[in-house]
Order: sequence, then C-alpha cells, then structure tokens
Amino acid sequence: MLSVDTLNQLRDIYGDRTAFLVGCMALGLGDDTCYYDVAVYPGAETAKRILNLKEKVVVIPLNSRKEFLKENTVLIHTSSFDYQYAVEHDPIKYYRKKALAALKKAMENYLLSKNGGSSFLKASIMNTVDALLFINKTEPASSHVFKQVSELNNQESSSAIDAAKLDENLGSLLNARANMVSKELGPADSAVFSEKISRFMTENRQVEASAYLYHKLSQLPGDELAMLNQRMKLGFPSEKDTKNVLSIIKKTSDKLSTLV
Repeated sequence: MLSVDTLNQLRDIYGDRTAFLVGCMALGLGDDTCYYDVAVYPGAETAKRILNLKEKVVVIPLNSRKEFLKENTVLIHTSSFDYQYAVEHDPIKYYRKKALAALKKAMENYLLSKNGGSSFLKASIMNTVDALLFINKTEPASSHVFKQVSELNNQESSSAIDAAKLDENLGSLLNARANMVSKELGPADSAVFSEKISRFMTENRQVEASAYLYHKLSQLPGDELAMLNQRMKLGFPSEKDTKNVLSIIKKTSDKLSTLV
C-alpha cells in the first residue's frame, strides 16, 4: 500500500477534498509494473498527473458523480466533499450503466470503421471487451485486460480476442505503434503506458502488450483514431472482419439480460 509519507503528501495537497484508491491496485490485480491511481473529488486539475514517481502514484481528478463502484475502491481520506457523491453503491446499476456505455461506444466505432479504417474496428472490439467484463461484474483494467477477458472463458470473449488479431503486430511494429499512441495521451498516461509496454516487451509478454495497446486506442476520440489509422498503416477492415465484429457486439448486447 501507499507509504505514510505519500499519504501525508496527499493530505497536505488535497486535504480539502476526498481521495480514494482506484484501478488495478484497488482491485487486487496490481504488480510491480503498476501505478497507484488515486481519484480526487472534486478534481483540482483537468488532467491526470504523476504525484510521486518513486512510489508510482498518479492522481486522477474526478468531477463527475458516481464514476466508480464503492466496492472497487479504497478510501484514503474524506473531507467536506462527501465520498458518497463520487461512488456508486448499487453494483447492478453501476455495471449495467458502464456496459451500456461501452456497447454504445463499440457501435459508434464499428460504424466509423467503414470510412475511418481498421483502428476504429480494433477500438470497437476493445469497447466490446469492456462491456463483456462489466456484464460479468468485472472492472476493466487496461494493462490487465487480456488476462481479464481470457478468464471469462466464454464464446464472446474468445471471439473478441480472435477478432482483435493480437498476434499480428508484435516486435518492432508493436513498439512503433505504441509510440504513436503514446504521443496522443496526456503526460501522465503517456509515461505509464510507455513504461508498461516496454516492460511487457522485455518480459516477452507481447500479446498482453498488444491488448493493452488496443485498449488504450479504444479510449481515444474519433479524430485521433482516424489520424492513427493512417500513421499505423492499418488500412481498412475486410467485410468478413466487420461482420464478425458486429456479431460479437450483438451477442454481447444480448448478454445484458444476464446482469442481475
């Protein structure tokens, strides 16, 4: 967990706000490559920032209510800003809302892939992966998403992994594409993303790196995806690929009824 010095630093800087741990460390998924993501409500800044590089602490400014599920967070300190405003207490309500939002984004990127290129289709697949995880009451964690979706062990998740073609851009090509994506991220996100990609590649975990790359890609806006499609030379998806992804989206949507 966070050191006493870091906890004191957080209280000194954000003592008038509510702070709580989120992300893979709060979920129990973190390893020595992971950062501590601390959500601060309400946010004092507009973008994430690295608070402590040595201890790997990233601060996430939070200005929307109920962005996280209470059971997926660890409270650091409360303030005059109530913790209840920043977290959702109803798991079904939370996961359904998040799954629907991910499916909506998946469909938007799918429709844009015809003219925008394969970057949109890959983003659509990873949006669908997020929806599958939410439907299974699991919070997606970008650098762990390959392991998370593999553990679902169902037809939709297997089809999504196959459709993403994660083994097609390994080695130097993956590094080059990751570098392009890194340049589109904010400073804190870029530093963490680049470090994790480098670690994955060094440890011969290329497929995980590929999944992480495309998951980050899926979080970018459409204009950046279109630009990256050109720079990455991803081209345009085949009719077979687009039909396959649409089928996965539809099957995932049908599974929403199992979220009870």
